[in-house]
Amino acid sequence: MELERVELKNAYRLLGHGPTVLVSTTDGKAPNACAVAWCAPAGKNPPRFVLRIGERHKTYQNLMAAGECVLNVPTRDALDEVMICGRKSGHDGDKLAAAGIETEAAKEVDAPRLSCCVAWLECKLVGKLELQGSGLVLLEAVLVECRPGVMRDDGHMDVERFPTLHHLGGGVFSVPGSVVVHE
Repeated sequence: MELERVELKNAYRLLGHGPTVLVSTTDGKAPNACAVAWCAPAGKNPPRFVLRIGERHKTYQNLMAAGECVLNVPTRDALDEVMICGRKSGHDGDKLAAAGIETEAAKEVDAPRLSCCVAWLECKLVGKLELQGSGLVLLEAVLVECRPGVMRDDGHMDVERFPTLHHLGGGVFSVPGSVVVHE
């Protein structure tokens, strides 16, 4: 069998790391959000998550200043909103308005929840590591809620009914096709 060489710049595209999230923040005047494809669980008790976000992003700057954010979980239905939040800079205007995203008040943090999503993890910043123009941030969830039916009876997200977006690079995403359970 002849193997194909993968360019090093595309190596990250071989490792799935979880669904794309919209990270919402506020600077105290206006809400902002950016699409983040690199977000993964980092602990269960307390529930912690690590994500990578560019240091030049307004969302990153807001997160560093406020120390809190909301991880909003979009589905395939919010692909257009995710793309706008991923491509438009918060420094250049109101990207939430440009995407037609309505916000609602969070319960434990000042950052808003995004109504186009199906689950919300309200988080506090508990750590950060700066590397190569991006920040690797550690967040701890202080409140988590979802729309009715998003969680199955066994405690897992129903990705068949609520297909999350998994970024493969550029404007390419995959969505879960089926759930496989090992007995």
